[in-house]
Amino acid sequence: MKYIEFAQDKQYDLILVGRVAIDFNPLDYFKTLAESETFKKYVGGSPANIAVGLSRLNKRCGFLSRVSDDRFGDYVVGYFEKEGIDTSHIRRCEHGEKIGLTFTEILDGHTSSILMYRNKAADLALEPKDVDEEYVSSAKAVLISGTALAESPSREAALKTVALAKKNDVRVIFDIDYREYNWKNPDEIAICYSAVAKDADLIMGSREEFDLTEKFLGLDGTDEASAKYWLGQRAKIVVIKHGRQGSAAYTSDGKSYSIKPFPVKAVKSFGGGDGYGSSFINGLLEGWDTFIMTLAVSIVFRGFANMVSNGSPIRSVSDTYNAIGQGYLLGVPIQVYIYLFLAVAAAFVMYKTKFGRSVYAIGGNAEVARLSGVNVKRVRIAVYIISGVLAAVAAVIGTARLGSCEPTLGADYHSDAIAATVIGGTIMSGGEGSQMKTIAGVLILGVLNNMLNLLSVSPYWQYVFKGGIIILAVSSDVLRRVKVQN
Repeated sequence: MKYIEFAQDKQYDLILVGRVAIDFNPLDYFKTLAESETFKKYVGGSPANIAVGLSRLNKRCGFLSRVSDDRFGDYVVGYFEKEGIDTSHIRRCEHGEKIGLTFTEILDGHTSSILMYRNKAADLALEPKDVDEEYVSSAKAVLISGTALAESPSREAALKTVALAKKNDVRVIFDIDYREYNWKNPDEIAICYSAVAKDADLIMGSREEFDLTEKFLGLDGTDEASAKYWLGQRAKIVVIKHGRQGSAAYTSDGKSYSIKPFPVKAVKSFGGGDGYGSSFINGLLEGWDTFIMTLAVSIVFRGFANMVSNGSPIRSVSDTYNAIGQGYLLGVPIQVYIYLFLAVAAAFVMYKTKFGRSVYAIGGNAEVARLSGVNVKRVRIAVYIISGVLAAVAAVIGTARLGSCEPTLGADYHSDAIAATVIGGTIMSGGEGSQMKTIAGVLILGVLNNMLNLLSVSPYWQYVFKGGIIILAVSSDVLRRVKVQN
């Protein structure tokens, strides 16, 4: 299911509220800050990092904050503009406030820390009058960073943003993002954090951050208790991070997902959570949950197939059944007739029927299709049913061709299907594609597969080749959309 629905007729995918800083990372690391002499400058701050990450994933982002009226302010605004982030609502400070500075100390591959200067921080000078209702309402979602709540007047500006978002049906994402600087006491933290969390559709934070938020709620400090409480408020998804131990996501339908981190060798781990956040939000905006569910269900039924067959091929298949995959009619394999019939039928449905036009419309823009009178949910369900039926037809042909039913048959066919489709010109984002070009893509991929087999190319390299085709197709699709937007 799609846990969070975003309006599609918005100018911005996400508007972020909160900290913009400048990070100085040592080039001569594995030394103390007192010993390091050479540093490289970066734009920093969790909401700033998430905005940059999403922008690089082709999402349109805006930002609400204040920066210092100096060269560092120029640097931050210029950096955002180069990344394609809207800076129309980043104001210059008027009373000498300065952008926060962060220095990283990297002692070894496992030990690092930061030193932050946040006195009279520019981003905390954001005022409620800087928050424009028209601007907030132009986004699919707003992200509130917890550091924006640390001090007035930024605190009131953030709360105003949440109120305007609720008023205009804009989704609220709360990245707790705790930094001890500027807070007066734990009570203040709990009051402010819980106020925003109660109105958020998505809450992200570490276990420590959730504990700070829940000080007055009487919870037992477990992930399950936190998820149950916040999902009982407004939240649809609650993400609790545990650093190197991984993270867990809890959803409004009672499900939970836990994942361990992919091990990498990193000199500096700070900012990893921001990369996680931008990728997670991008997935929600793209609606990847349905794609993930499709893969998950396929894994479940693959498990059932292995249980029914005890992991072994079933060979007691009748000759009549085998004829579907092995028989000929007028010298042409029967499976070719089946394919041509289904291809012609699919082309007719897609080109000549209301249902086919609705599928194209939803692929192009689901919200516009809905506003045009298309029953989006019904069409999507029908598409999934048709896809399942066609997969079953392919399974019948495949097992008849082999003369046996193997539980692992077709386990990797999804990569062939995707590769053939994108070779045929269908774009991954939806809305464009041709049945005849897809047929051409299937034929081209078949020729390439035969050629690689005749050349005795390792099957492992064939997987690399097919994956490369998909990557190239997706990359060209992204570049095409960027050109269209520009």
